[in-house]
Amino acid sequence: MSENTETEPVKTISTDASNIIVDTIEKTLIDIIKNSLDSPKLLKTDINLTPEVTNIIKKLLSITPDTFSDIEKSANQIIKDNKIDSSDIPQLIILVQRIYQFIHSLKDSKLDTNKRSEYTATILKFIIQLLVLHGKIKIEEDKQIEFLKNVGILIDSCVGLLSFPKSLKTKGCIKKIFG
Repeated sequence: MSENTETEPVKTISTDASNIIVDTIEKTLIDIIKNSLDSPKLLKTDINLTPEVTNIIKKLLSITPDTFSDIEKSANQIIKDNKIDSSDIPQLIILVQRIYQFIHSLKDSKLDTNKRSEYTATILKFIIQLLVLHGKIKIEEDKQIEFLKNVGILIDSCVGLLSFPKSLKTKGCIKKIFG
């Protein structure tokens, strides 16, 4: 009988330890984002989150958490062939569009097009980095920096299109004819 008493605590400790490991492995993207926002000192990304961007992410988490699942699915879809190419751009544009539309829909913030675009890029880069750093997107460790750099360039290019029409000043019909 004394043998059973001694082995039971060991089993319980072993079970608890394996539960902790399983919990760590099965963290959702939403959990990872919440933990990252709650503990900025533990944050290992090189993305600078301003208080405004942090607030937008928190609103996104509370109002449309499914956006993060979509981002994770799309990101995995984009890199499933272990490269980023032109066939991945439509999915990335859809992600950019969703985040941008959400930011645009926020009634309590008066942001111009450039700020909305900047925040969209920052949020998407932040989420992609978290996915890579936490192993939700499987990238070989020695290729992570290059991957994140390329994704950042691609995100910036897609987001740049959002403010592109504003940068073109077209003359009115009359000015073209007589100007």
